[in-house]
Amino acid sequence: MQQLLRCSKSTLQRLRNNGDIPCTKVGRRYFYSKSFFTQEFINSIIKEEDPSKRFDY
Repeated sequence: MQQLLRCSKSTLQRLRNNGDIPCTKVGRRYFYSKSFFTQEFINSIIKEEDPSKRFDY
């Protein structure tokens, strides 16, 4: 996840703690929702002002 977001370990921890990134902890491992990151990636590429190019209908 650090490589995908290009952030440090402490930044990833802060994002989890603030609730900015939804995740589930099982044992010592964190699992992240693939659908959340897919939609966030699409939203970062596509202009928010152009609703014709939105994929989250």
